Amino acid sequence: MKKYFLRLFALSLALLALAGCGQIGSAPPFGLGDNKAANPDDSKPDAAEPPAPSFSPGADEKRFAQASGSSMLKWDNLLVYTDRQTGLYLFDLEAGEGRALSDADINVMAFDGEYVFYSPSYYTEREFYRIDTAGNTEKLLDSAVLQFLLRGDKIYFTRQEGIDEINQTPQGDLCVMNKDGSGLEVVIPKVKNYFKIVGDTIFYTDWDSRAIYRAGIDGTGKEKLADGRTLITMANENYVYYVDYNDNEAHYQLNIKSKEKTKLGLFGNALQVGEEYFVRTRPLIGATNDTVSYTFVVLRMDPVTGEAEQVATTPTAVDFMKHFRDGWVYIGWTDKPYRAGENEAIEYLPDAYNDGFYIDAYCFAPVFSADSGLDGILCLNLDDGHEVTLHLKP
Repeated sequence: MKKYFLRLFALSLALLALAGCGQIGSAPPFGLGDNKAANPDDSKPDAAEPPAPSFSPGADEKRFAQASGSSMLKWDNLLVYTDRQTGLYLFDLEAGEGRALSDADINVMAFDGEYVFYSPSYYTEREFYRIDTAGNTEKLLDSAVLQFLLRGDKIYFTRQEGIDEINQTPQGDLCVMNKDGSGLEVVIPKVKNYFKIVGDTIFYTDWDSRAIYRAGIDGTGKEKLADGRTLITMANENYVYYVDYNDNEAHYQLNIKSKEKTKLGLFGNALQVGEEYFVRTRPLIGATNDTVSYTFVVLRMDPVTGEAEQVATTPTAVDFMKHFRDGWVYIGWTDKPYRAGENEAIEYLPDAYNDGFYIDAYCFAPVFSADSGLDGILCLNLDDGHEVTLHLKP
C-alpha cells in the first residue's frame, strides 16, 4: 500500500514537471449557464443530440505523447492508457473499442504511435521497455527511468541512480540512445529533478548544487542560469519557469538571456498547452509586493515578453490546474471539479472530469467497475459536451 501511494505522489510530481485565453464563449455545454457559483449537485439538462465525435489529431497531442508523465496518451486515432495496477490498454478511436495490451506494471510511459516506451515502478522492476501495438515487448535498458523524452529517433532520459524517498523525482546521468536501445551515451552527468529540451538546448538542475543550467543537445556549452534548490516546470526559447524550495516553494520566471528572475508567487503548479504557458500560484500583492495573496490565480505568461496576464481565479488551494481551452481553466483532483474563467467565473463539472486526462479538445476519463476493473474510457468533448464511451473487448 505504501508503494502504491508513493507511485501516485510520483505521478503528481511528473505532471507538475511535465510539461489559450480570450473572451468566455457563449453558453457552455455543461448545463450551468453563466452562474458564477453553480450548485455542484445540479444535473445536466436534456439537450439536442450533438454530432458524432471527431477524434482528428489535435495540435498538442504529439508533444504531449512524447513526454513521459501521463497515464493517458493519444496519437492520431490510437489512445493508450495504464491504470498502474492491471496493465496497459490500447483503444482504437475510430472503431470505438479497446483491448488489453500488456499486464505490465507501468510507472511512466510515452508513445510515438508505433511503440509505447515505459519503465515499471522503481520498487518492483528497474528496467526500461518498449511494446508495439500488437503487444510485443522488448527490454531496452537494465535501469530504472523516471523521466524520458522521445525526440525524433532518439530517447533522452535520466538513468536513475538511487531514489529520493520523499520526492520520488529523477536523479542520475542524463543519457541518450536510439529507440531500439542501441548507441547509449551520457550527455550530462549528475542531473536532478526534471529536464526540458527546447530546440537544441537542454535545461536541467545540477544534482550537487541544485542550480539551473543549460547546455547544448550534445551536453556541451554548459552555463549556469540561476541558483537555488530548483525544480524546472516549463521552458521555452526565452524563459525558464521553476520552483525554488529554498524560497518557500516560490514560482519564478527566469529570463534566459539576461538571467533576470521574477517571482510570480508561492505554491501551485505550471502547465503548457500548445505554445501557451500558465502558472497557477498565490501572487505577491501590496505596494511593495511583500505580501502573499490567500487566493490562487492563473497567470498566462507571454513567451516573448514575459508579461503575466491573469486569466482566472481559483477559490481553493487543494486542487490542480489540468488544462486550458477557450478561456477556461480546468481544475481537478478536488472535492468537485470545475472550470474557472475571467471575471471570477466558476462552473462546476461532472465528477468524471476530476480524474480525467485532458488532451486538446477532450477529457478522457477511465471507467471502472467493482467486479472487472477497467470497463472502458469515457470521452468528454470540451467544446460541445458530447460524450461517448470506448468499451473494452470481452
